[in-house]
Parts: sequence; C-alpha cells; structure tokens
Amino acid sequence: MRYAICNETFEGWEHARVCDFVAGLGYTGLEVAPFTLAPLITDVSSARRRELRDTAESAGLQILGLHWLLAKTTGFQLTSPDATVRKWTSDYLGELATATADLGGDILVLGRARAFSDRRPPESRRTTGATSFFRPYRAR
Repeated sequence: MRYAICNETFEGWEHARVCDFVAGLGYTGLEVAPFTLAPLITDVSSARRRELRDTAESAGLQILGLHWLLAKTTGFQLTSPDATVRKWTSDYLGELATATADLGGDILVLGRARAFSDRRPPESRRTTGATSFFRPYRAR
C-alpha cells in the first residue's frame, strides 16, 4: 500500500522541502496539483518535470499523479455543450497525462473539492458528456 499526501497542503514551500518533510512523516507518495507548479501544466518544461521527479525520488517518494486537474484554470470544461471547448479540454487533459508520466506517476484524479456552482450542467449532459469524452480512451 502506498500512502500519499497532496502537495498543495504545503503551498508556498519549495518542492524539495515538501518532499523531505513528507518522507519524514512516513508517506511514500505525493499527489501534485498542477496549479502549484504553474498556471498551466504546459508551462512546466520536460526538464523541470524531470527535476521534480528526481527530487521526489531522492527523498524516497513517488509522485503518484496529478489531481485538481482543472483548478485555477479558465475555459476548460469536460461537459461543455461547445465542441471546441470539449476538444480544448481533451487536448489539455492529454498534456496532463504526459506530465503525469514525466513526473513518474500514473494517476489522474478527476473531480472537484466542492460541488459545482450555479453553472452546474444538467445531469443528462454531465453523464452523456463525460461518457462520450472518455470513450475513445478506454482501450488505451
């Protein structure tokens, strides 16, 4: 069993300090919120991703994956009625998947820390939109 903690718990700390502290508490993994690295994950170079991974591994941790994937971003929406927005979101989630692998992880956590606001789409669109969004990725 792997025990992980979310890095935004230590927002404002340097990554190495987080890794050392978390490992010292007995955790074996770290979940990373992309907004703690940069406004968009595409702003984090592959070299920087490698450095973050190496730092975690040096402390005895594995970056298990990313969570709060779309937090603090604008314009992305998985279940938007606009096909262009869904495509843009899909492309960005692909970038998040690549970053996850670069960081040594294999988990993307979709979800929200709090319920949707008044803009919550109808149940039928949430279910149908999410199902159709992920259908192409099932076999991968």
